[in-house]
Amino acid sequence: MKQLKDWSCDFKLESSTDLTVGQKFAILCIGDTPLDANINPKINFLSEDDAYKLVILRHKLKSPNELFVSLTSWQTGTHNFRDLPMELNSDFILLQPPTLKVVSILKNKEQMNLPPGPLLRNPPEFIWYALILMLFGLGIYFLRMYKKSRVIDRGLLRLNTFKTSLTPFYEFQKQIRSTKKILEKPLSENDLKQLCTEFYKNTVIFMSLQLQAPLFVLNEKDIAKILQKKIQSPKLIQEYFYLTRELKKTALDIKPESDLKRLQADFENLANEANSVSQKINKYFIGMARI
Repeated sequence: MKQLKDWSCDFKLESSTDLTVGQKFAILCIGDTPLDANINPKINFLSEDDAYKLVILRHKLKSPNELFVSLTSWQTGTHNFRDLPMELNSDFILLQPPTLKVVSILKNKEQMNLPPGPLLRNPPEFIWYALILMLFGLGIYFLRMYKKSRVIDRGLLRLNTFKTSLTPFYEFQKQIRSTKKILEKPLSENDLKQLCTEFYKNTVIFMSLQLQAPLFVLNEKDIAKILQKKIQSPKLIQEYFYLTRELKKTALDIKPESDLKRLQADFENLANEANSVSQKINKYFIGMARI
């Protein structure tokens, strides 16, 4: 690459060497050696940190001996340039720019954001922190989703073990009759607690079989989402949640000092409520199957 020593460039600034970021100015280069029409002017900086101090926006070869170049600066500060080569394919012209003082158009700020075009090479630190936190959050989210899917898959396998030759509704009706028969006689604390806990599990299994979803491995929030998706009846969903919550509460209330007679009566009422809710649920699914 050789220097075109017969070429010189004149910097055309509107008023002074004080510029604002992004403000355009021009240089006009004239020389004896004719230039190729396919030239692509490029300023060769020794350091990448200087790349935005002086940026070529466009150029126009008015004639083989006259070159017009439009420039700007995207970096604030006082820029002192010495001999600065502007490459023209296989040749270069040595520029001698004046000292440029570039200020931001924003008050109380030394440097503004770069205009649309080149990407920031050195983004602020908070962007990296935000990106790391976002990736970390996404990682945790996908890990939780993966674990939940594994839990659901295992729950579905377990759900298959509860299937019998009877439909979920008739199997649950059978369990309700068996439970009410046991409640006809006084029970001890342990027997009543075990019966109530078992009945609660059977209630959840009945609904799980109806929905083909392992509700017994899900939290109440996820159960609510499944119920709202598969049962378009807010009242029926509310009745189911009330039943399961009361069954759990009754099982927890059964203690040595409790009034077992009252709790046994409460449990029997809940068994009747379970019978009513299960019939409504069964009727709902039968109606949906006919649609």
